Amino acid sequence: MENEKLEHRSIMKFLRLEGHSPSSIYERMVVVYGDHAPSHTTVFEWVHSFRDGQLNIEDGPKCGRAISTTDDKTIKGAECLIIENRRITIEKIADALGISTGTIHGIIHEHFHMTKVSSRWVPHLLTPDKRHERVQTCPEVLARYAIE
Repeated sequence: MENEKLEHRSIMKFLRLEGHSPSSIYERMVVVYGDHAPSHTTVFEWVHSFRDGQLNIEDGPKCGRAISTTDDKTIKGAECLIIENRRITIEKIADALGISTGTIHGIIHEHFHMTKVSSRWVPHLLTPDKRHERVQTCPEVLARYAIE
């Protein structure tokens, strides 16, 4: 399908350079391609874009919904930043990775299952063993907090 579009555009560009009008280009393409020919409007738009200096036969960038930035690289980057500094804010992570705060918020809560407690990111779901371990290490954490 994409190759067919590029082929049609190449032909339109070639015929335009030969001096054919958009109407004659459309008619010639209907004779050759039949039902698979591009529409009248498509031919006119591409021929006019070639006339106005368009050189590329490929589509330009599309507007609309952006490609998702929640990929493995972004998730790993956020994880590294949080491990490095558990007091880091969502805004600072977003700035460092160049993505929105909403995306970072989703990564932290949906992928890491973490929540912010006393200005530190901690796992949201604690098993009884982990809870007991945290109680045991509480004095160490308080000492580190005082140092930082």
